[in-house]
Amino acid sequence: MLQKISKSLKLLLPDNKVSIKYREENCADISVYSNYLKEIIPWKDGKGSKFKQRASVPNWIKSNKKYKINCLRGLIETDGSIYYDRGYKMVIFTTIISDLAKDFYEMVVSLGFNPHLYKIKRQKSLYNLNQQILFHVRLSKNVSAFLNLVKPEKA
Repeated sequence: MLQKISKSLKLLLPDNKVSIKYREENCADISVYSNYLKEIIPWKDGKGSKFKQRASVPNWIKSNKKYKINCLRGLIETDGSIYYDRGYKMVIFTTIISDLAKDFYEMVVSLGFNPHLYKIKRQKSLYNLNQQILFHVRLSKNVSAFLNLVKPEKA
């Protein structure tokens, strides 16, 4: 998996150094040094969290089917789950960033699938002191076809 990420970064930024530093058994850092990252990543380093910056998927990804599929794969692998509910396979993507949830939903729809977008207001608790809204994008039909197209490592 790390080699795939490294190879993809080298394809995207062929004139820049990409390195992998292994820290622990299941932990590594991937670094890329480039002056062009600020042009292709929709959030800025040092300007607060992706939530505060309202991170979203750039148009150059959404307008290209191959990039869109790769983006969906990455989002599922980082913030998604594949699970069974009453014997049926499901995919769910979860985020607190409304624009990112909307982008995920629209990309799945553009590939011919019919996900559902849920907006959930979380209750205050010991672990959740604020009442941020949580967004779930769930796909419950044609899940196998979707997973065969996107091919996340979790499948």
